[in-house]
Amino acid sequence: MSRPRPKTPVDIAPTALPREDAAVPEHLYDCLPAAVFVIDVDSGQIVHANAGAVELSGFPLDQLVGRFAVRLFPRSDVSRFIDPQAEVRLQGGFLGWIRTRGKVDVAIAARISTVSGTSPRRALLVAFDITETRQQLDSLSERARIDTRTGLLQRDEFESALADMVLCRPGQNSSAALSIAFDGVQRLRDSLGREQGDLLLAELARRLREASVAPTLIARDGQDGILLVWNDLPPGLLEARQELDQRASALLASSRQPYFVQAVIMVCTCSIGIALAPHDADTPGALLHYADLARRQQQAEGHDGHHHFVNGDLRRVNDELEVESNLREALRHRNLEQRWLPVVRLSDGLCVGVEALLRGNEPLQRHEAGRIVAIAQARGLLPEVGRLSLRQAADSYAQLGRAGRTAAIQYFGLNLGADEVTAPGFVEELIETAQAVAMPLDRLMLEIGEADLTARMAGVGPPLHLLAEHGVRVAIDGFGSGFASMSTLGNLPVGMIKIDRRFVWQLEHNAYDREIVRTMIELAHRIDLRVTAVGVETAAQQQILRDLGCDFAQGYLYSRPLPLAELVEFLRPHAARAR
Repeated sequence: MSRPRPKTPVDIAPTALPREDAAVPEHLYDCLPAAVFVIDVDSGQIVHANAGAVELSGFPLDQLVGRFAVRLFPRSDVSRFIDPQAEVRLQGGFLGWIRTRGKVDVAIAARISTVSGTSPRRALLVAFDITETRQQLDSLSERARIDTRTGLLQRDEFESALADMVLCRPGQNSSAALSIAFDGVQRLRDSLGREQGDLLLAELARRLREASVAPTLIARDGQDGILLVWNDLPPGLLEARQELDQRASALLASSRQPYFVQAVIMVCTCSIGIALAPHDADTPGALLHYADLARRQQQAEGHDGHHHFVNGDLRRVNDELEVESNLREALRHRNLEQRWLPVVRLSDGLCVGVEALLRGNEPLQRHEAGRIVAIAQARGLLPEVGRLSLRQAADSYAQLGRAGRTAAIQYFGLNLGADEVTAPGFVEELIETAQAVAMPLDRLMLEIGEADLTARMAGVGPPLHLLAEHGVRVAIDGFGSGFASMSTLGNLPVGMIKIDRRFVWQLEHNAYDREIVRTMIELAHRIDLRVTAVGVETAAQQQILRDLGCDFAQGYLYSRPLPLAELVEFLRPHAARAR
């Protein structure tokens, strides 16, 4: 067995990764942002090069073509990638040098692979100038590792370099870390392959360097992100943020410029999070952490912008962790509570239904129900919450039956999300649970938020249609707040719309809202849907809704959300009238 060749600090082991998409016409290499050399495997000579290769090497194209690759790339061991005796097509990356026309060795990060489907055989070498990064490596005693696909430091080594940096000197300077996520790189990677995505990320990094003041440090962060640091900012917080606003705006403008990738025009915006030292953090680890939090907040608010870290970002994350932990504990002990909101018929004021609302015990009571549901959805806990809510609602219905109050309940509303409805086994569990307490399925109303419903239309359709066959009805909650259309109502077994409270609040004073509500009611009635107005608080609102022909209403004018024992008493006169 032959002894393996010793590895040098610049070696990266080649891997046998077939590239069926590598046989690209040579003229397309010219539009790539990196330096590209096409090498004849049998002779070892360069047979084609793009403009980036001409610029990097300093040779005119007619002098570059015909040169031997091993002479152009000394100390890089290129020969092992273009061995004419090799039985497999190799590809791999390496750090090395290119010897320019001026006899100067320029540091490069390169990737080389054989090109499939070509005769004679060809190898494709893509190189990036990493002179600046190489100088960083030298100053770090060769500790840093470079991402050979983009020529950027990797995050671990970036953090090591940042730890050695003096972030600020009182009265002299402050430093900022920027966490940048790009929108569109993953789409390109999915469409055209990993290498095209990496080439785009490398081009983005180049643009960032040139768009504003050159960063002190820059690195690749994960798959599609970049980290950079500036340590030349003014010492004052206001002045530093003003300077950062200008630089971030330049980065965003540069990112928005179109990219040409394999004859496809792309625009790749980005989200930027910014943290300052010493104003936001005084350690490198905290600085990067806060920049990441700020970037995620920017992504939550909308892409293509920048966000400065504020203490509220950290409080928000800590709050989410607290809610998640308390919610998991509540689910484990099955102690989530429900409150019941009565629904009255506007024509005679009779209570005809109730809606179950999620309420947590301490310490969840300190948080709004909508926030609890949003965090449960983000953490994948909604299906479990839905199952527990369903069982509790069934138990409550059984107790109302024993108290003789079910005559006042023509429908029993359950708030559910698309994740709960589409969970495996949900339909069967709902039917079995209702039958176990003798709840007629035609009294059950599943209330699903409009935005959630329209976002998951394809997924929720089958289970809702199956439930409809058993008599279960569906209501669209918050109607008018999202993008549901009349075609949506026709494609799903919807029996009711619930007008969002934002249209109800201003009915007395806003003619525009009155006309919107009038139109909603008329259109719903034309397709045989019932209408409930949510958030009714005044007698004037009630009268307007009654005049507009609205069927039902709920809100504090009639009752606050009630625990089950109080609901039993509330329903006493209504149940008597219903009989």
